[in-house]
Amino acid sequence: MIENKFEIQLPEDVAKFFFWLVFEKRIDIHPDDTVSQYIDIQSKEPTFTLEEALYYDRVRESCFDVCEKYGVCIYEIATRVLNLFYYCDKNEMLEYYCKPDNYDTEEEGNTSTAGNEHSR
Repeated sequence: MIENKFEIQLPEDVAKFFFWLVFEKRIDIHPDDTVSQYIDIQSKEPTFTLEEALYYDRVRESCFDVCEKYGVCIYEIATRVLNLFYYCDKNEMLEYYCKPDNYDTEEEGNTSTAGNEHSR
């Protein structure tokens, strides 16, 4: 059974999906990783069932599509969510990181993917 359903239509929906993966599921995400790759560190068991992994992988693909449509860097969104997890108070920062105006666009020249060997 799918625990949480997501409809990815805007960049802030991408941030909310990543936020859920990081804060609720405790996953150290990377946009290029398929959801089926995530495992529990202690048990070495998959984090998601096959049904869930297939669903969340479709959501992940939608994240790429939406970011491309809006000219927003998916890697920047993921990095900001992870930085929030490791360095900030989630209650104070969630609203800021999920606002669409707070992301650099690729057109502005700051794609935050410099040196990133992963590309879609």
